Amino acid sequence: MSLKLFLEVFGSVGGVLLGVGGCIWKCFRSYDLKYNYPEIELDPVEVLNEEWETKGKEFSLEESFGQNWNRLIFAKKDNGNWNINIDKEHGSVYIYTKKDKQPPSVNNGKHYLRINIKNITKNMKVYFEQKFFDSEYNSVGHQNEKKPIRKNGVHFFEPECIIDLENDHSNVVKIEQLGIYITGKYSDIKNVIIDEAYYGEKWSFCHLFCCRKKCKTILYRKKIL
Repeated sequence: MSLKLFLEVFGSVGGVLLGVGGCIWKCFRSYDLKYNYPEIELDPVEVLNEEWETKGKEFSLEESFGQNWNRLIFAKKDNGNWNINIDKEHGSVYIYTKKDKQPPSVNNGKHYLRINIKNITKNMKVYFEQKFFDSEYNSVGHQNEKKPIRKNGVHFFEPECIIDLENDHSNVVKIEQLGIYITGKYSDIKNVIIDEAYYGEKWSFCHLFCCRKKCKTILYRKKIL
């Protein structure tokens, strides 16, 4: 059927359908799409799977603080999510993942961490943070990379990876940590929730819903020509 005959038969409705179909086809030609990607099904506690807690100056002298690594008091695991509560001046928490390999090549040498965070208020201090270590897990002389998170919702962290897989001399970065730093130094931290976390190839996300429950996520990005 010719375009002219199509429009004569179906009129303006046909024109609209033709235009919509053309836009969809153009998107398919211009974008990569993916719907079967295991990393997006991971819970936040699986993506950001370690945590480090630090005592603040008002933490009770009568109370034992215990270990720093995976103390799980300021930040608790709650149905696969992170739930953070810190009284003012009682301390801070760093929730992170550890990497000893370069990020996927499609990311052009950068990490890609995506989170969704809830219940941030004006005075809270919340940051993305990247830290650097040698093969013995000693801190390496590079300034930590930070990015503030000032509001609720989805946020992205794309710092450059400087892991050196070839050289072994001192001051070479072999391990990097990427995560979320939250401090109670300036205000109480109450019920801050990280309910989505993703690390991997850089994609944009489109959540599909059915019966008011998220049932599938489509990943998409512009094709590299």
